[in-house]
Amino acid sequence: MSKPIDMKILQTKLSSWMGDGGVAKEESNLSSGTSHDTVSTSEKVTVLETDLEKNTPINERILLDMFNDDVELFNEILNDFFEPSWQAIEKILTGFNKKSFSEVKMSSHKLKSAAFSVGAEELGTLCKDIEQAANEENWAIIDQKVPKITGVMTEIEQWQKKRH
Repeated sequence: MSKPIDMKILQTKLSSWMGDGGVAKEESNLSSGTSHDTVSTSEKVTVLETDLEKNTPINERILLDMFNDDVELFNEILNDFFEPSWQAIEKILTGFNKKSFSEVKMSSHKLKSAAFSVGAEELGTLCKDIEQAANEENWAIIDQKVPKITGVMTEIEQWQKKRH
């Protein structure tokens, strides 16, 4: 996608990568039992330059640069990322438990694309490693990496909630 990007085009792309994600609602995570809900997009947040220099789970510049520092749009896109991402993680965990390379590969690929598109670089890299291991049918690496995915996603979600 090229910049500047139309919001409808981005939503279409995210939807094609992640699916519609359903209606945002509280869901339970399969592995941790924690609940996941979205943060209101109507809440305004001021992004401080010092926040950009911190080691955070989201590289804010990716979305802020794309949308001319529109923080409200940043929050809307990031909040729309959570529901389908948790669904992809549940599919990764299901594939992991079934020892299905194809399920792990497909879902980690989908989540990798979405994660990098919103600046969730650690999550994207983790999914890239999982996808590559699934391609190579390497359960040793999958066994190391998949258990980390829920914690990384939880960190992203908590980070976004704390910003409000």
